[in-house]
Amino acid sequence: MHKASKEGFQKGELQTLAGRMCKTRDPNKKADDYKIKNKSKNFPVQGLCADILKIAMGNLFLILEPREIKLINYVHDELVFECKAEEADEIAAIVKNEMEKAGNFFLRAISCIAKVTIADFWNKE
Repeated sequence: MHKASKEGFQKGELQTLAGRMCKTRDPNKKADDYKIKNKSKNFPVQGLCADILKIAMGNLFLILEPREIKLINYVHDELVFECKAEEADEIAAIVKNEMEKAGNFFLRAISCIAKVTIADFWNKE
């Protein structure tokens, strides 16, 4: 985080492991050091999480859309699907596998483990 903070302040931009860029400051304007450093610390982690989620969403769409399983909501790093109760266990396994596969593509040194919950309604724990 210290390295990202310094790099974001000095270069004025950062990149996620997936290659997405973020401008941290306009080099032509005076900037608030604290805001730039804070943004620079958060972006590599939060940006990569967003990249992972988007990759998983795309893969899951290709797998689940032909089965008429719909993504009905996403909240930060959570996906909410609607399916028939008798399909829930199978769909949960597919979602878990695709989320972990997307995460492990970038996070090779650590295991990316997705938690899947089957419920009648979405509830933030």
